[in-house]
Amino acid sequence: MSYRRHGSPQYSRRSRVRIPVEKGKLSRFGYSTSLPAEKRRKALEKAVDEYGALSVARKINAMIIMRKRRQPEARKIFESDAEWIRDQFKVDGFVS
Repeated sequence: MSYRRHGSPQYSRRSRVRIPVEKGKLSRFGYSTSLPAEKRRKALEKAVDEYGALSVARKINAMIIMRKRRQPEARKIFESDAEWIRDQFKVDGFVS
């Protein structure tokens, strides 16, 4: 008889990726995946003014990783916004 070990990391339901993300960091500027691209990007510009382009790009990247499997539609929106930030603000990810 086969059984599932609950303590095994193979069957763990918790994410193995530990990324500290504070809720509301982008939504306080009006960012939401339900908005059209133009309004999302205006909100991202406000966030970039406050946090800097690299920090916002990292926050968006964390959202992409966390929604990789469970929310693929939202992930695609975050990916397009991350690409827009890289193109608009010339973020390469290596500058701190």
